[in-house]
Amino acid sequence: MLHIRKLSGDEVASIPVEDVSDVRALKRRLHVQHCFVPRFQQRLLHDCSFLDDFTSLDAAMDIELVLLTYCDVSEVCVNELKSAALKGSVAKVEAMLQLPQDPNKADLQGRTALMAASRNGRLAVLQLLLEAGAGKDTADNVNGATALMYASLKGHVEVARLLLEAGARKDIVDIHGSTALVLAARHGHAAIVRLLLEAGDVVDGKDVANRHGRTPLMAACFHGHVEVARFLLEAGAGKDVADKLAVTALHAASIKGHVEVVHLLVKAGAGMNMTDNHKGATPLMLASSKGHAAVVRLLVGAGARKDIVDKNGSTALMLASAAGHLEIARFLEDGTGRNTI
Repeated sequence: MLHIRKLSGDEVASIPVEDVSDVRALKRRLHVQHCFVPRFQQRLLHDCSFLDDFTSLDAAMDIELVLLTYCDVSEVCVNELKSAALKGSVAKVEAMLQLPQDPNKADLQGRTALMAASRNGRLAVLQLLLEAGAGKDTADNVNGATALMYASLKGHVEVARLLLEAGARKDIVDIHGSTALVLAARHGHAAIVRLLLEAGDVVDGKDVANRHGRTPLMAACFHGHVEVARFLLEAGAGKDVADKLAVTALHAASIKGHVEVVHLLVKAGAGMNMTDNHKGATPLMLASSKGHAAVVRLLVGAGARKDIVDKNGSTALMLASAAGHLEIARFLEDGTGRNTI
């Protein structure tokens, strides 16, 4: 049996020798099961000598436990830990945490080592920092971004998975009102989007909009990320949810000419004749004015109305003509919509 005592002699734990292989394993056991500080702040002594983390524990003994507080560090040291995390230097991060250095110290921008590791996909470093008690939901001072947001916008799936398993919140918003899901959708990281949608959380976030009223589906559709849009629709995202200007996902895809996304939305039953609050434009009007022939053909073929007028009294045909898109104008002028553009 391993008898763990304070320097005062009071026993705080008794652990069977066969339950732990070495000092590091014992420290982890003391942290997880006996609620002591993380292993980086523990020192174990036997016969007045400190035990190295890799010292094997294969016989019964009395061990003294010393708990350390974090050392005072300069801004240079804070940046050094962040830099090591960014580069994925496991040995350097381990050494600095063993000082012990507080993993939650941030630089002048409020960015921590955990954010740095998440941004660059440094999974091994991330595991160390989480073990050391790094704050999972701390946000920086620049964009209000958390570690999960950094992982999501950069597409680091395993990092995001580890953060979620560690309890990171996915419903936090940055200064723009964007969640990790919005960021992942905007950047087209389908695997991250699926992970976030499947993560067990009270708030699923599929229709949580940013401060402009834009949802993850709108972000994906505007940027042409068809796979992401498909995941969101399959998860039940609102296909006709509109932002503050009454712009829908179909408006967003149509104005950018993303024909695959438009096809996906039309197939899902998205409203084709909804008008925005800015100019009173429909998706067909936007596609026509921008010269996106394939989108125009798809919308008309699916039954989009050509006779709707915007706030200036213009139809899709008039907008196409005014913009010089004569082939689209000729197509729209044909009552059957069968002409080839």
